[in-house]
Amino acid sequence: MVAFASYLMDVRTRLPVRGLRSDPDLVVEYVTPPYTPQPLPHAAPKVLVMQRPGDDALEEGLGRLAYAVARGWLLVMEYDDHPALVAEVKPRPFDPAEMDRFGLVHAVQTTTEPLAEAFRPHNPEVKIFENAVFELAPFPQGPPSRRVFYGAISRGGFGVEVARVLAPVVAEFPDLEFVVLGDAAVFEALPTANKVFEDYLPYEAYLARMAGCAVSLSPIEALPLRETKSDAKFLDAARAGVVTIASPLIYDRTIRHGVNGLLARKLEDWPALLRQALADPAQTRAIGRNAWDYVRTQRMFARQVPERAAWYRDLWARREALNAAALARVPGLAEAVALQTAQLRLQAAP
Repeated sequence: MVAFASYLMDVRTRLPVRGLRSDPDLVVEYVTPPYTPQPLPHAAPKVLVMQRPGDDALEEGLGRLAYAVARGWLLVMEYDDHPALVAEVKPRPFDPAEMDRFGLVHAVQTTTEPLAEAFRPHNPEVKIFENAVFELAPFPQGPPSRRVFYGAISRGGFGVEVARVLAPVVAEFPDLEFVVLGDAAVFEALPTANKVFEDYLPYEAYLARMAGCAVSLSPIEALPLRETKSDAKFLDAARAGVVTIASPLIYDRTIRHGVNGLLARKLEDWPALLRQALADPAQTRAIGRNAWDYVRTQRMFARQVPERAAWYRDLWARREALNAAALARVPGLAEAVALQTAQLRLQAAP
């Protein structure tokens, strides 16, 4: 795996590699760019996974694919967001032609069905691996704390709106404390002095801060393409028995309202549901336990290791067909592969 965007991406880079290394039949290497694939025998089974490569020129992508095909490598792109949303965060204009990059690999792996739908017109070989939990924290003992977590990257102004409407809950529960990571605007908007702010933390420290809370707030506004995002924030909370109050967008694919989490469908639902979670500790503990059991039984990464290994082996078994599909799909690839192959023959000549 080549991690092009490793910062704050542990669940897509470092941790999956660590998990895949538990399979004794796989040799897994984790590197960052620039990286040149090892000169392994052409027939040796090998897959190069590029995690979230940048929006470089298509000529560079064509060159990478030709290099891989000529040397017997299968090229997989791992991408867990919509490129238009990435452009929005940077910020910069989004060119729809950027989607062509997904055709410049043998296959694509991603996290959600809406993302897969966005990528399939450019490459039919798309596999979904949902975000997963790598380590399950012990389920907390004792009653839930009066501490609420909020942590997000570039969620926009909706989180600020949610923070502001929590004033009635703050007044009713004066000992309520908020822990905010990353989003200074949400921190400032919270109508209380009983709050702490920290910038972005290493993944394990972020999980520890969240695990020390009883409730995690995950608001997301129903703007274009947001439905492509994943439920990772719910998983991070559920692994420690923390109850998530979330927007229905994205999260209604996972959360069963009142069972393993709470869904705020209107702005006024946020204070009402937070009050409910604080006023009924027994119910909050039961919801947290259901969420914890859900990730324990259905969303642990260990369950994905055999599936991922089997998919990579299946890609390798179909490499001739995948090469043929790429040659048919990508203009100029045949000529670029021929040039790479000629260079290899010159290098091998006595």
